[in-house]
Amino acid sequence: MCSRGCLAVAWACFLAFTLCQLRDVVAGESIWSGTSVAINETRVLDGSETLTFQNCTVLLQEHKIILKDRAELRMSDCQVKGKGGIYAYNDSKIDLIGVVWGKEMYTPVNLEAYGASSLGIQNCGLYATGMYLCPALIQTSGNVSIVSSNLSGARQITGGSVLVMRSRVVGCYYPGLAIGGRRTTILDSVFYGVGEISSQVGFEGDEIYLGSTTIESDHVGIKSSGVLTICSGSRIEARSGGSLGCSDIRLSASSMNISKSSISSWCWGDWWGHLTLTGGSILIVDSDLWSRGLFGEPLGTSLRLTGTVVSVRNSNISAQGYVWPGFDTVSDLSLIAEIIRIKSSFLKCTANRPSIRIEGNANIVDTEIRVIPPEDTARNRWIIISYPVTVLNSSIGPGPEFEAFPSVGVVLSLQPPGPCDEVFIDLWPMGDPKFTMYDDGTHGDLEPNDGKYSHFLYVSLDARKAVWTLPAWSISGGRYGLQTITLTIPVPETWVLIVSVGLSFTLGSCIQP
Repeated sequence: MCSRGCLAVAWACFLAFTLCQLRDVVAGESIWSGTSVAINETRVLDGSETLTFQNCTVLLQEHKIILKDRAELRMSDCQVKGKGGIYAYNDSKIDLIGVVWGKEMYTPVNLEAYGASSLGIQNCGLYATGMYLCPALIQTSGNVSIVSSNLSGARQITGGSVLVMRSRVVGCYYPGLAIGGRRTTILDSVFYGVGEISSQVGFEGDEIYLGSTTIESDHVGIKSSGVLTICSGSRIEARSGGSLGCSDIRLSASSMNISKSSISSWCWGDWWGHLTLTGGSILIVDSDLWSRGLFGEPLGTSLRLTGTVVSVRNSNISAQGYVWPGFDTVSDLSLIAEIIRIKSSFLKCTANRPSIRIEGNANIVDTEIRVIPPEDTARNRWIIISYPVTVLNSSIGPGPEFEAFPSVGVVLSLQPPGPCDEVFIDLWPMGDPKFTMYDDGTHGDLEPNDGKYSHFLYVSLDARKAVWTLPAWSISGGRYGLQTITLTIPVPETWVLIVSVGLSFTLGSCIQP
């Protein structure tokens, strides 16, 4: 006779043998638990049908599970093996919790959703282990939720609303990864583009929120028809290397808010990096934006902010081109908008030919703006600020590595309201004595006896204001009259300030003439 212990062991062996048997999923059975099951043919669920797998190993065996017309599939704590797929159509629902799929080499994760189907992925690992296996395609108007999961080889994740939280998503080798929907919320997640030449990650939707999120790819595009928010330590980085191509980031939205984040486009090969922000309004606070290229001949690197209103506060913005003898590298840093507000920030541009342009009704306060090029080719380096502009407590000019303080010839002109015995101007704001002004066709006066008094002089630009407003005195019959005069600089009419690299000065205030 067998003892009680022998009976227990025999019963346990019997249960283990029974549970480990491969069972076929057939029509009419809706709940599977604690076993290995095989999809022996394409299984179609429709209407209100529900199929549930709990703690199972599901062998697809090159067959499909198809859901349509509000059918549901639920998997929890399961492992999916074999080629095949899960497809949802027309208001169907897929819920995956604790599912591992695609760990086998060259086994695709064929997961697709269409129509108004909804998809929930939580604590899952969905892997594509081959270079061109990119079958994860979610293209639905329903809701998509991906939480605490790992996805690779994803081509598209779009829905009515998309939530990705505490997850890692790797795009397809080709054609890249596309994400978005009417409302897209990304929290504490990482997205990677894959590819040797042109890896791509793109977001598009009506409203996009990125918080504590990292995006890395050669090309990154984010387009929102409404509000785009990038905040809470988010990092967007486009990078390429060698001679494999350029890096490019393009962000556009009707309203763009960037705070406490970093956005950079850079390369270390023979190409270039570009960073472009376009919007109705662009607000950048406590953030770093920069583009960097090495040779990039002849294009170099560019960083451009274009919108209706552009505001920059407590931020660093720079376009960094490599300075290399014999190469015509170019860097372009541009802010172009109807209204521009820059406060407590640092703008920098470096290259063999760097330029900074600020075009719009600009207000620049407590800000440092630098071009840092080779000193021996200074004539090709520019900072250009269009008027009207107000500049307060700011420093604009070349970087501290280059010290050059040349003078510029200027003509001061004044037309008193009537005949005068003497006209002079007090240049004490620029540290110079008073100068007599002339209406005799000399000392810079163009036309004698026309009632306009002028004086030509050289002004050092190491402490020049963009537009000086100075007191000018006229004496007639022993009586003094006070007027104001503006400093006239021989530059194109549309610019109030053009500075070559060799110039260095500090702006205290700028008053529109």
